[in-house]
Formats: sequence, C-alpha cells, structure tokens
Amino acid sequence: MDHTLLSSLPWAAFGINRPGTGQHTAPSTPNWQEIDLYAALRDGLYVLEPTDWRLRLVVGEDLRAATGLRDYVADTPLNLVLVSRLTRLDETEEPLRQFYTALDTGYISQNV
Repeated sequence: MDHTLLSSLPWAAFGINRPGTGQHTAPSTPNWQEIDLYAALRDGLYVLEPTDWRLRLVVGEDLRAATGLRDYVADTPLNLVLVSRLTRLDETEEPLRQFYTALDTGYISQNV
C-alpha cells in the first residue's frame, strides 16, 4: 500500500486536527475519545498514536485474517479496526455507553 495513502487514512479517520485542544477529525460523544484505531497490514498490526502522529507496531505478524468474518479480509492491503476502550468512559449508564461508542465508531468510519 502506498505510504502517503496509509498515512492519510488514519489521520482522516481520527487524527488530531486541533492540537491546542487535542480534538480530533471526528466528534467524540461526550468527548471521551475512547476509540483507538488499529491498522492491520501484511507486516503487522499497528495502533495510531494521534498525539505523536505515528503508527506504532503492536504485533509483528499478519493478523488481517483475524480482523473480520469474511475470507477476503486476509488478502486486503489494509484493514482498519476501531476499538472502544471502555475504561475511558465515565459512569454513564450501560445502554448509553454502548450507544455513544457506536456513534463515535460511526463518525470515525464516515471519515475514511
């Protein structure tokens, strides 16, 4: 995959575009910023570190086949995986927590 495209996709999805406030390209309800973005590539699994603007290698092996239920995910050049870190949420009631994290995932995925 072209490295320019690879660096642009995660930024468009959930990069920090207002460094003074730490706010991202997609909203986060209610500013929990609980979503982490992972990139599964042939050479490994990377996590986006938006404050440093880099992809950090997490696992140095091809995990693309484990990122979805369809056979074709093993062969795609890039699989983006959105992970909700529930430890970043406040004490909001469970149904709302699930709803808000689903909203945030939707906002981010619309940017890609």
